[in-house]
Amino acid sequence: MTFRTELRAMMRLAVPIVAVQLGQMLMGVVDTIMVGRVSAEAIAAVALGNLYFFGAAIFGMGALMALDPVVAQAVGAGDTVAVARGVQRGVVLSLGLSVVATALLLPARPVLGLLHQPPAVADVAATFARVEIAGILPFHIFGALRQSLQALKRIAP
Repeated sequence: MTFRTELRAMMRLAVPIVAVQLGQMLMGVVDTIMVGRVSAEAIAAVALGNLYFFGAAIFGMGALMALDPVVAQAVGAGDTVAVARGVQRGVVLSLGLSVVATALLLPARPVLGLLHQPPAVADVAATFARVEIAGILPFHIFGALRQSLQALKRIAP
């Protein structure tokens, strides 16, 4: 293979992956922009709530990244049963990780109080974090399926 061919193949894989990562990061930015004209307190609360949510969810996303090499190895070996098992276990793991993240998100108000956040900001940020609980399971399942599809070289939208 020539350098140009390799670069083209790598870009075909990398660009959609980078787009997904940017999209996930931009969700917090959009939340902050949406409350930008409300008040400085609202901006602080949304930013703090988003940071709290991200802190609780990132462990799960990191754990789910282990699916990529597991599924890719099964694909390389031509073992379709192991591929299906890897994806299935990723979804089950997502459920368990979502329970852990929910347990971390529920006590947001007391935790933010212990971190000496202003009470008014902490109240709104805790509410924001609790509302985000509804999206934690879909967020983790998306991560499991994304990692599995990346391993299968299926990265198109």
